[in-house]
Amino acid sequence: MRPASVLGLALLPALALVQSACLLDLDVARPEPPPSPPAAVAATTSWVVGEPYRIGGIWYYPTVPDSYNRTGIASRLDVSEGLTANGEPRNANSLAAAHRILPLPSVVRVENLDNGRAVIVRVNDRGPVHPGRLIALTPRAASDLGMAGEGSTARVRVRLLRDESRHAGLAARSGRITSLRDTRPAAPTPQAVPIGAVTVTRGTGAPAGPGRARVRSAVELAGRSSGVNLVDRPMAETRLYVLASMSPNRGQADTIADTLRDIDRVQLTRSTLEESVSFEVCIGPLHSVERSDSVLAEVIARGYRRARSVVRATDGCERS
Repeated sequence: MRPASVLGLALLPALALVQSACLLDLDVARPEPPPSPPAAVAATTSWVVGEPYRIGGIWYYPTVPDSYNRTGIASRLDVSEGLTANGEPRNANSLAAAHRILPLPSVVRVENLDNGRAVIVRVNDRGPVHPGRLIALTPRAASDLGMAGEGSTARVRVRLLRDESRHAGLAARSGRITSLRDTRPAAPTPQAVPIGAVTVTRGTGAPAGPGRARVRSAVELAGRSSGVNLVDRPMAETRLYVLASMSPNRGQADTIADTLRDIDRVQLTRSTLEESVSFEVCIGPLHSVERSDSVLAEVIARGYRRARSVVRATDGCERS
């Protein structure tokens, strides 16, 4: 892949405002770039956004987002010898990942929505090739998330850590690699609590009383939590959907939904993000990753090339 000219990080906020909209609308009409093959990557570590590129007939547009918080399916990265897309040595034991559009390097938090484990990884390569995968993790990072063996997948949330990414970018511009070493947190030191000082609270901070606490979905809990966790914890059930299209026009969304009803169950949901209303056409829930891949392939074949797999709460495809 041919990296773009290294941009001054001082321009990131302004560039983000222009480009972050690309992450919000799956059906933005854009002129197709000339289909020239990407050039070889130089063997020097650098900060790279990169030019648009195509995999399997789908164009991807690397960007500098102001924020990034998405759910989807993670896979294990097949780490071979050589250099990453921004010139770093590949290492199966590193806490690293491949992503299709985030700047290289970026730092993201990946949480497994099935078991609650979370790791912080450095995005330093392009991929995954499979359109149904959101991110590909090195064997080390995948193992920490509980993804055992080749070919394993996990339902995840990927969230950009903006400050950490900025520092990684500054280091890369000077030719340095800020490696993420073992992220296992040290065991907390127990603190003595005087008898009678313990109060059980719930939600609002008021003392807990009788009644049933609200059960939050795994997607919601993962979106609010931070840091690293390598221990399994109970998580609420989630389901897979294929997000086929987003449109600001309800009539257009209805028309798209009608063309896809023969594939599987279609849901039309209203989403509000940053005061912008859009209508999402979702297909599902889908019972397995294999079924999600099959539905996604069919949707893409029908012309919805920016469709993707998402993980949502069990009560519907509303954005979590």
